Amino acid sequence: RLVMESGTRIVTRRCGNIKGSNEKLSQLSKSSTPYIAFADDDLLYPNDYFLRLIQGCNVHGAAVAFHGGVLKELPTKRYYGGARTMYAWNITVENDTPVDIMGSGVGLIRREWFSDEEYKALYADAPETSMDDIILSCALSAKGIARYVLAHPSGLIRPKAKHADDNYVYDRYKNDDAAQVEYINEHLKR
Repeated sequence: RLVMESGTRIVTRRCGNIKGSNEKLSQLSKSSTPYIAFADDDLLYPNDYFLRLIQGCNVHGAAVAFHGGVLKELPTKRYYGGARTMYAWNITVENDTPVDIMGSGVGLIRREWFSDEEYKALYADAPETSMDDIILSCALSAKGIARYVLAHPSGLIRPKAKHADDNYVYDRYKNDDAAQVEYINEHLKR
């Protein structure tokens, strides 16, 4: 367990790998906190990471992240390498920016936006193809909840050293994103 400087407890949960990165979704219904934040094990976060996310969520009344993208067309033909504008965690983003898909490894939502049953269904209905960011963003869009990438400087979040056996979602699906494209085209609401 971690504690923020304010004394607020932070409960961390690790997931298995049954459904790839979609395992994050399996933990959502287990939370009883007002906010649910996400972190990936291949990134290094600043000390005020959670505070920045909580403040952004409260300012915009929206789900927030330090990574995300705007699709230039719907239906989309490609997700990875397709027609989209990216606001990435590793580059400077000048302004808080509304996005279609927010990155789930660097984001935060409010617990109250979904019921336990809805959280459980997100995981139960998730395919084995990693796309937790897409699934969560589409569920938020269906409820009319905006998604924002928060302004941040380059270097706020840093990568850990990359190893040859790392299994990054982007690397795995960049040349075959048909499942992600199908899901977006069926579920994303603007």
